[in-house]
Formats: sequence, C-alpha cells, structure tokens
Amino acid sequence: MVAHTTIVFARYILLAVEARNELDPRTLGALFLAMCDEMTDIRYADAIALLLQLLAQAISPLPDNTAKIQEAVQPFVASLPSAIKARLAA
Repeated sequence: MVAHTTIVFARYILLAVEARNELDPRTLGALFLAMCDEMTDIRYADAIALLLQLLAQAISPLPDNTAKIQEAVQPFVASLPSAIKARLAA
C-alpha cells in the first residue's frame, strides 16, 4: 500500500510541475526576463520631474489655489541638490 501511495504522489508531483510549466509565464526563463527588461528604471531626477509635471497638471484646473500651491512647491524645488535642479530645468 505504501508503494502505491508513493507512486500516486510522484505522478501527481510530475503532473503539477508540467501544469505549472504550461501556465506560469515565469517558467519561460530568458523570454520572461527579456519581456520584463524592456521597461528601464527611471532615475531619481526623472521621477521627481514626472511628479512635478503631474502635480502641475492636477492643479491647473484650480484657479484659486494655484498660486498657493506654486508657493509651496518652490521651496521644495529650491532645497533639491544642484544636480537634480539642473535636470529639472532641462
């Protein structure tokens, strides 16, 4: 009875591995890594620039608060390191 149970479990494990290989894209190996590698990491300065652009787009419809928000953002931009400020100006 123990041998029969062992064989059944071994067959189940083999079938489970094959099912995962068929369904899970992470098992495609180099192809999965190539697909994930398409999107490059953005740099810190680029991320800050994107966030500031999104903030500007979000506050553009607000006529009353735009000046107040710009006053709040200016000290933040002024306190950034010079390398990041140069990237934001470009």
